[in-house]
Amino acid sequence: MASAGGGGGRSSSKAKMKEEEKEEGLGGAALVVGAAALAVWGIAKWFGSEEKEPEKMMKAPGQGGRYMPRKDFEQNPSDYFRNQRAKK
Repeated sequence: MASAGGGGGRSSSKAKMKEEEKEEGLGGAALVVGAAALAVWGIAKWFGSEEKEPEKMMKAPGQGGRYMPRKDFEQNPSDYFRNQRAKK
């Protein structure tokens, strides 16, 4: 009976070793898949279309709350006010 118990212990340890190897294989596979996904994302970000920032807006001075592009005003504020006075 002792030999039967000893033989069962060996197959049990072999099963544990195989299970550990499977777990290590799954961890390695997950690492490879994660690295591949990160590489694809990086390449897409590098070569992909660049997202443009939305144009900054501001309330147009003297226009009753109407909005205008901030860059138009900042380029030459004196022209903005000169044109506004000319329209009145």
